[in-house]
Amino acid sequence: MTGLKQTALFRSLLAAVTLWLIAGCSADLIEETASNPLETKQVTADWIAVKQSATDSTLERGQRMFQMCAGCHGLAEGEFSPGGPSLYGVAGRNVGSIDGFPYTQAMANKPEVWSVEHMNTFIAAPQSVYPGTSMAYTGLNNPEDRAALIAFIASKSPL
Repeated sequence: MTGLKQTALFRSLLAAVTLWLIAGCSADLIEETASNPLETKQVTADWIAVKQSATDSTLERGQRMFQMCAGCHGLAEGEFSPGGPSLYGVAGRNVGSIDGFPYTQAMANKPEVWSVEHMNTFIAAPQSVYPGTSMAYTGLNNPEDRAALIAFIASKSPL
């Protein structure tokens, strides 16, 4: 895929999310029960929009981007890694909220929710968002790569 096509694809994805935000749907949250029946999360429509609008080529690119994450994060339900929490069901989950995972103080039990926007900001520069996080990853500069990675994570998440 040419750079021009990738840029157009990213802009289309970004436009869909932006239109959703402009329409005032950011306050619309769909409550969904997580795998733990005692845990509830708020899945924002931005994740759903990203998942539904992702193309095969975007998902392939996102899968390639995820290889950088796979050493520490899994995408399967209940998957545990000492390096990082599972990203299964991350959409709408509170930051640092998986029981039993040894989060650093920088990320433990934060009030923020993993929205698409928050995930995008975090992936760009984790240490800037949560100074002191133990994540050694320095960030993904390319916004198209971040969009593809987020679409891939969304495609593996129960929404």
